[in-house]
Amino acid sequence: MPTFNAAGVTIDVQINHIIAEKLNPKPPKETVQFDVKAKLEEKERKTNQVTIVFTIVIGTKPSLVKYAAKGTAIIQGRNEQIEKMLEIKEEGKIPPILHVIYQHVFTAIYLISTITGTPHPPPDLLYSEGEKLGLPPEEEKALGFTEPAKQTEETEETVPQQEETSTEETVIPTEAETET
Repeated sequence: MPTFNAAGVTIDVQINHIIAEKLNPKPPKETVQFDVKAKLEEKERKTNQVTIVFTIVIGTKPSLVKYAAKGTAIIQGRNEQIEKMLEIKEEGKIPPILHVIYQHVFTAIYLISTITGTPHPPPDLLYSEGEKLGLPPEEEKALGFTEPAKQTEETEETVPQQEETSTEETVIPTEAETET
């Protein structure tokens, strides 16, 4: 399980299920935009540890490809630091844990998109333009230019990008699924 250190906590992210579905075999003639829907749900809370179950679904406009990932994230550290990772400070903002989870999911999606010849979302998809340009350097370093998520939270973002496409489904089992 990959481990990330961010904002004074340790985060273990495990993807249990990931899928890429080509919806259209023709390359787009216009700019591709990505829609993100994320659901984070607190599964278990112990002293200095919280387990989050996540689902992230990323689609495109026009409808070319759909990616979906499910898994868990275990946050360990002081309770105050854990709460900061789960906290949404302003309406429409994303909690820091979701950024960390997305960076791990992005890596898997990038590999699948390369194999399937589909457009992939940008690594900073969840950041608003101001956030992309205004993160303090220590936060960028600590986050690997990433972060945020929370208990049962849904978020949607759209970012333009261009590439090509097809219509097939690719399912790649993770270690957890293949060890049965």
